Amino acid sequence: MPMQQSAIRQALIEANQGTLEQLGKVVITPMIQRDYSQMFELLDSQETRDGWRLRVLRDDGKQLYPLDPWEATSDQNEILIIQQLSLLDDSVGELQLALNLEPQLSRLEAIGLNVELLDMAILSFGLIFLFFYFKGNIT
Repeated sequence: MPMQQSAIRQALIEANQGTLEQLGKVVITPMIQRDYSQMFELLDSQETRDGWRLRVLRDDGKQLYPLDPWEATSDQNEILIIQQLSLLDDSVGELQLALNLEPQLSRLEAIGLNVELLDMAILSFGLIFLFFYFKGNIT
């Protein structure tokens, strides 16, 4: 089971990293145009995801998002993923994601338990059916 959990964690990290790459491509336009209201709206909508904390830095290190102070990892379960923001091979900043996988892992664990319960219910009904079927044929 630990190997499965490790593989699931790695798959979740890769999926979130891919999402972060796509988000970086979308964030760069309002960032360069200094349309911070659009950038904030976009990033605020993404932070509604469980376990996501985002940060945008300019290439000079100045934090653009969020406005509040931000710690890279506030929890030992968080993983920091960094996506470089560049335009025509020039770095304009970076998008950082502090990712806590616990909410996603909890949902997957709940789904796994539901599947196991369904399997046991189907098996139980099958055994009961076979019991009554053979009981009727034997007597």
